[in-house]
Amino acid sequence: MMRKKLLLGDSRWAARKVLNQRSSYPRLLYKYRDATKQHLEPLLLSSTFYLSSREQFNDPFDAQCIARVSPDLRDRKRRLEQLKTRVRASRGSQSISRGVKHRNELYRDMLTLDRAQGRAQRSFDINANAFGIYSMAETPRSLLMWAHYANNHAGVCLIFYVPADPDVFMRAFPVEYGDDYPSMEWTDLERVDAIRALLKKSTEWAYEQESRILVPGAAKTIFPFDRAALVGIIFGARCSDESKTTVKELIDRRAAVGGGRPQMFDAHLAREKYAIGVFPHGKKSHQRDGRGDRHPSVDPNELSFRQPRELSCHLLPTAPDAFALRS
Repeated sequence: MMRKKLLLGDSRWAARKVLNQRSSYPRLLYKYRDATKQHLEPLLLSSTFYLSSREQFNDPFDAQCIARVSPDLRDRKRRLEQLKTRVRASRGSQSISRGVKHRNELYRDMLTLDRAQGRAQRSFDINANAFGIYSMAETPRSLLMWAHYANNHAGVCLIFYVPADPDVFMRAFPVEYGDDYPSMEWTDLERVDAIRALLKKSTEWAYEQESRILVPGAAKTIFPFDRAALVGIIFGARCSDESKTTVKELIDRRAAVGGGRPQMFDAHLAREKYAIGVFPHGKKSHQRDGRGDRHPSVDPNELSFRQPRELSCHLLPTAPDAFALRS
């Protein structure tokens, strides 16, 4: 048999190695949703995500950052020169050069520490607000996620197969949790951690096990993904028959236009502990099969999903490019 490496090519095989089950990169990502047409039609039929701005988050502390500048005037002047060089090289990109008046104001502000600090903070906030963000989870068994984001266990959890669309899902990075705001040293070009700041939130949210897709300049826009990436859907433990019918009708409409049928599962509450099991749809956890064995809870990571036809990697731009200085 011909090896997959020969079929995919070296670079694509390397991408597959990054994304496969043996790596630290998640093979599957999950999205908890209400079981309504409003919430599910974009995902099941249009194959699109809505990218939020951090301004729309329910947590006002989320993705905040303290922008700092060096008190040394020479450092600030050096950074200004670095920015000028970058702008001249890019030309077509957003630049700090918007006319003589703007350049003079920028130079004046960066020479005064207090003004430099304020401008750096405004620059971060403007750029951070422009980032499109889509939040996903790394587990389908979170009791709190089912309660908070899937209508008190009456909604669904959608399963996305990461290798089916690496151009989209390799934009997803795990959120880090802590007790203090991150800080960004604007003056030191090599130490700017602006992107990382969008992946920080309070430890009180650690239960979410969240990953975020980040797209520069795409806040409040629609972002398409390969429909082959949506491979499964889990009905919540309290999901009504009416809601299940709604979802199945959407799946039928999806299949009618060649979108394929995601595998269906049911979430069940454990009898003796605080836990959720995931079972093939229609098979209760207490049922027995023909051999007298109980149907076990399944791990979606162990299921076989269709392999992607093509693999490629798309990484985020570096922080200095994504966070060019703005007024």
